[in-house]
Amino acid sequence: MTRDFAKTHNQKIALARSQGKVLTFIIGFIAGTLTTYLLYTWQSGDASLMTQRDPLQPAPETEQESKEKLDFTFQDLFPIDEVKTISGYEQPSPETEEFSFLLQTGSFKSTRDADERRAEILLLGLDVFIQSIEINGINWHRVMVGPFTDRQSLSKAQDLLAGNQFEAMPMRTKP
Repeated sequence: MTRDFAKTHNQKIALARSQGKVLTFIIGFIAGTLTTYLLYTWQSGDASLMTQRDPLQPAPETEQESKEKLDFTFQDLFPIDEVKTISGYEQPSPETEEFSFLLQTGSFKSTRDADERRAEILLLGLDVFIQSIEINGINWHRVMVGPFTDRQSLSKAQDLLAGNQFEAMPMRTKP
């Protein structure tokens, strides 16, 4: 009777390989667990050394005691620290002077061109007027937006005009 020795030999090799994989896994698991445990005990050992205090030093305050000491509220803190101002030292701000602002959005020789620009800007919801002025014997028609009493409304109008591709030059005038 003939036997196939190659077949049994292959089965033994396959069994040894699977046992080797399991053994490698078990050894790796044990080594990782042991390493983790040693690191944990080493770190907690350092922490226990740090928490040991000198018997001559006072005990540290608990969190609740420190919260009671530092319990500030906004209403209690600021009325005590109120600072009184001294009158007579205020400097007048430049915005308290009476000025109004205008935006010039174009200057045209033709009245028709100025009216077209005025109509385009009126559609944006801004107050627009045409100012005629003579320069070197030539009559110019300026398209003016405004007047604006504060810089914030002036900035909003400039942003609106710039968003619609209109260049605007600010001018300060007395009302």
